[in-house]
Amino acid sequence: MHFQSLATFFFSCWLASTALISTAQADDRLRIVTDIAPVHSLVSMVVGDDAAIDLLVPPSQSPHGFSLKPSQVRAISNAQLVIMLSDDFTPGLSRHTDALNNDVVVVQLSDTAQAHENRNVEREYSEHQDAEHDDHAHDKHTDDQHTWLNVENAIAWIDVIEKAAIMADAQSQTRYQENSAKAKADLTALHQRIQTQLANLADKKYLVYHDAYQHFATGYALATPIAIALSDARAPSAAKIKAIQKQVSAASCIFSEQQHDDAIVDMIASGQSIKRGMLDPMGSRFDTGPAHYSNTMLELANSFSQCLSD
Repeated sequence: MHFQSLATFFFSCWLASTALISTAQADDRLRIVTDIAPVHSLVSMVVGDDAAIDLLVPPSQSPHGFSLKPSQVRAISNAQLVIMLSDDFTPGLSRHTDALNNDVVVVQLSDTAQAHENRNVEREYSEHQDAEHDDHAHDKHTDDQHTWLNVENAIAWIDVIEKAAIMADAQSQTRYQENSAKAKADLTALHQRIQTQLANLADKKYLVYHDAYQHFATGYALATPIAIALSDARAPSAAKIKAIQKQVSAASCIFSEQQHDDAIVDMIASGQSIKRGMLDPMGSRFDTGPAHYSNTMLELANSFSQCLSD
């Protein structure tokens, strides 16, 4: 064999073996599946590069009624850990998680959020027994599954994610614990920043595209959202639209939503002197990863601040 050809042959073999080693190393990492980008972001904060994380629903797409691709079904089947909001939020995912082996850990974060918020509600009502408190959304979120929109929930979830990751990958325990401590500190600062930004907007009424912001209102003492569509984004009835149109004149702002068509919002706002805003609870403008959640929440706070301020 010619010397140059021989050298090329050995170099090609080296590249192939390197690729195999790299693939093997990647396969050795903890395999996690997450449902939506905000959850993917929180998981990324905890596990860093020690895990391979698959995201099922891209942030540009509504998670309500999404359909899994064959590659995503395979990802779920190969997962060691599944971290999602709840079966109710992504019902298309539950039948696949139900079919997993018993050794696969499935974490539903909204269970933790509900318990956490219930404790906060009880404390707030015991401390603030006044009529003004009735104007805020502190007690009824049972139909609103958008629990990530209160940063206090995200802080509580970090511990849940850390414990689940350690259960699945005990060798990385120290790194997961260190990452979790930093994530909770960063999220606490984020929560305080948003509270300060929205502190003077408690008396502002507003309309939103669908019933997705009760947890945000709870966390930041905003008025109860007047929702046009239901929590799962199903279109409202004609009677509901007529009732909502009567409330527009008393509201400071009406919000469209990045993942949904503006037509119904345009119809309700037509002929009304009301400010318009845009909300993006999934963070469609931001790259997925550790910074995605904070970027999404800050942009959401900015949208409320800009549209509700005089």
